[in-house]
Amino acid sequence: MKLLFLLACCFIIGAQAHAQNLSNENAVRVVFQKMNDAWKVHDYGYTHDDILDDNAVLINPIGMFWKGKDEITKALQYLGEVRFKHLKAIEDSIISIRFLSPSSALVLLHDVGEVTDDFTMPGETGITKKGERTEGLQSFTLVKQNETWRITSITATEVVKGLR
Repeated sequence: MKLLFLLACCFIIGAQAHAQNLSNENAVRVVFQKMNDAWKVHDYGYTHDDILDDNAVLINPIGMFWKGKDEITKALQYLGEVRFKHLKAIEDSIISIRFLSPSSALVLLHDVGEVTDDFTMPGETGITKKGERTEGLQSFTLVKQNETWRITSITATEVVKGLR
């Protein structure tokens, strides 16, 4: 009888943990849906949705390091005007979500984009041509505070053609 009771308790605890993980996974996916929705309306700094932690950090593909929600928002809005507005998302998919603790998650994302018109980045001479494809991998760390998931760290990497 004790064994049956112990097994029932383990089952109940396991079911609750699984339900909690599904709830957290869904909440994390909502953060990324908000991010995608913001990009569709050219809100590259996510100014309408509170998805960035105040102390977030971002390392971009060329090694620039931005600290804090305000600095990240400003930098992403600038890049939106000079680069991102010339890209169309082809694929944007979550590769994995791994919970490091009940209040932290590591999310890996893969994206493919297509250049919609020719452009040159400020300070550069090379032209990025319409129709070119871009591919990237991003690593996000999210934290859960007051039942809300927010991005606290982003590392973005450009996939170099021929090396993958």
